[in-house]
Amino acid sequence: MKKTIVHLNKLITILLLMLIGFRVNAQISNFNYTIANDVQVSDRILEFDLYLLDTDTNEPFELAAIQAGIIVNSGIYNGGVITLSIVTGSSQLSNVSQQPTNVLWELATNVIKLTPRSAPGAGSGSIISQSAPGTRICRLRITNTVAFTSTSTSNLTFSFTQPPYPTKVAQYTPEGNTVLTCNSTNTFSNAANIVLNPPPTAFNVTGGGSYCQGSGGVPVDLEDSEIGVTYTLFKDGTSQVPAVIGTGAAITFGDQLSGTYTISGNNAGGTTPMTGNVIIVEIPAPGAPIADVITQPTCELATGSVVLIGLPATGTWTITRTPGGTTNMGTGTSTTITELASGSYTFKVTGASGCTSLPSGSVVINTQPVTPPKPLITSIDNYLESSSVSGNQWYNSSGKIIGETGQRYTPTSNGNYYVVVTNADGCISEASNTISFTTEIDKTGIFKGISIYPIPAIDHLIIENNTFSSSIDFEIVNSFGTKIYTAVLYNASTVSLSRFSPGFYYIRFTKEGFFYVTKFIKQ
Repeated sequence: MKKTIVHLNKLITILLLMLIGFRVNAQISNFNYTIANDVQVSDRILEFDLYLLDTDTNEPFELAAIQAGIIVNSGIYNGGVITLSIVTGSSQLSNVSQQPTNVLWELATNVIKLTPRSAPGAGSGSIISQSAPGTRICRLRITNTVAFTSTSTSNLTFSFTQPPYPTKVAQYTPEGNTVLTCNSTNTFSNAANIVLNPPPTAFNVTGGGSYCQGSGGVPVDLEDSEIGVTYTLFKDGTSQVPAVIGTGAAITFGDQLSGTYTISGNNAGGTTPMTGNVIIVEIPAPGAPIADVITQPTCELATGSVVLIGLPATGTWTITRTPGGTTNMGTGTSTTITELASGSYTFKVTGASGCTSLPSGSVVINTQPVTPPKPLITSIDNYLESSSVSGNQWYNSSGKIIGETGQRYTPTSNGNYYVVVTNADGCISEASNTISFTTEIDKTGIFKGISIYPIPAIDHLIIENNTFSSSIDFEIVNSFGTKIYTAVLYNASTVSLSRFSPGFYYIRFTKEGFFYVTKFIKQ
């Protein structure tokens, strides 16, 4: 029975060689057949390359056919089901008809079978590269239905026998399609033989420090990360959300509040605590300044001020005003902020720790009260009138005239009069012009011989003296009390009115301590 099985295996091998046109030859050509670049794409996918390198630089290597038997470590399955595929477009064979299209998986022997394609004929085979790593035959993908066993290795190695499946290379030589011997001297299994689904690598936890109350915290970071690893942040031993997926570079969990922080990484290979921890401390912020006494602008001072209390009792603080950003530094629990123009303000205080308070309540500085303009008084008939409708206070040479606050005032005695205006805001104007007002007109009758005409006057005014044989002094005053003309009267005098504006005018005559006042109109 055993002899029958041996003969049957030999027959299968001979039939296979006849099918692909191999010619058995003991010649050992110079080439390397290599398993390389094994990479775990995900927790259940592993990929690797097959390369053929021509190491004989004296003549080209024309490929006739190629196949591979690759044994896989069964320990990676982890109870899953394995499937094999060729990565599309991965072959570098120049003759497309030679690029592999069929790969099989045999569970019983844990072998990958990359089957050959028909030889294309001499002169049509792909030329194999003489530059390392050679020509890529194809890239194979092993897919499992579950994650590969943690920390296992695939141990990919070439098989040279049948069973399970022989690795073979055929070359077009002068003798024809020649089968070359594949053995441990010219085939190389994957040198890296990576560990599948290893637990996450421990990287250093970074970040932390201190922050000011209300500022939102400081970042917690990881100096590096791995793709396929989920990283969880723990605050004082309690997991936080959300977790962060590894990127292959440093990652951050963003700003965090006070506490002690650690990080763990988790993947199909298990959970690894990251190295170290960071501590975050919250520094209390000062209380918001309190606006105490607010002083508004006055009639004399255009700006206001505010007394701020509740400031830090220790260290040097800085007050920042909004709007404007003006700062004031000082010490102690209160301060006065001066020279505030009209507007609305808030204030923050930054303590010695560098932390800043919330803003104070709004401090409103009013517009400076308006000082009334200087009033103007005029003399009309037997009374005086102010240019201001309200707020008047009349004065004479003796001071304030009690009760006289109207726009008009009728003097009861001779003297100098003026007015001061006070508005609703309490602002006081400059004193008006002064008018010398006369109420006693020639009580002695000695000026009864004085006559003036025409009234009203237009171009000139004639003044005649029919009483005194000697001269009389006289002056003309306008309705504002301003003296505009002075002269001496003998028998008669003509006064030109060409420069006089239309209106009321007063003439005051003086003689030996007596006086006489009369008025005229200039049209």
